[in-house]
Amino acid sequence: MLPDESKQTPAVPPELRAAIEQLFSDLDASVVAALLPTRDELPPVAEYERVLLSIVRLSEGKADRLEHFADVARRDWRDVVFWAESPRQEEEPSSWPELRRRLRLPEKP
Repeated sequence: MLPDESKQTPAVPPELRAAIEQLFSDLDASVVAALLPTRDELPPVAEYERVLLSIVRLSEGKADRLEHFADVARRDWRDVVFWAESPRQEEEPSSWPELRRRLRLPEKP
């Protein structure tokens, strides 16, 4: 999905720009930043730059994941911050198939 041309893209803070350039080397930082929520799309209590950095880190350099986590942040920014800043425990499954396998759930319902 292409960024909305009518949406004002804010200046990209240095730490966020560095994360974008590291993870999205094939895309311009301003294009990636345009996919992120604007300050108006998040509650005023949200630590805006921290939320954006969390979204970028969770995306792992994939545009579809970036859009997904940006949408999640628009609903509740605390989720993406928690997921990005809470280290995953070794024993936690890393995917739905792995969880299904551990719980011995059938492949198809």
